[in-house]
Amino acid sequence: MSITQILFGIIVAMCSTAGQLCFKKASRYTVFRQSCCFWVLGALLMLVSVFLSVKILQTTFLSALVPFAALVYILTPLGALFIFKEKISPLFWMGVGCIALGVGLTALR
Repeated sequence: MSITQILFGIIVAMCSTAGQLCFKKASRYTVFRQSCCFWVLGALLMLVSVFLSVKILQTTFLSALVPFAALVYILTPLGALFIFKEKISPLFWMGVGCIALGVGLTALR
């Protein structure tokens, strides 16, 4: 993969993570007007993630994009932990560690 493709992959993971965190933030508001901007922002970030993924897939293999998709499984709980102060169990973090280990092993090929 080229540097550009790697950067796009990281942007895809960050946009997907940010979109999910925006949806979480929107769900905390009870007034529609307050939550609407976070719903729209979340949807736009997810759309950017999808369109960039398609752009990357035009020039690389799907298997090369999988580690970036798995990165979302690590970044989203970290965002929930720091932004929303969610409690995340040690068992969950062990699962995240297994995902990270698996992604690392597939990157060695």
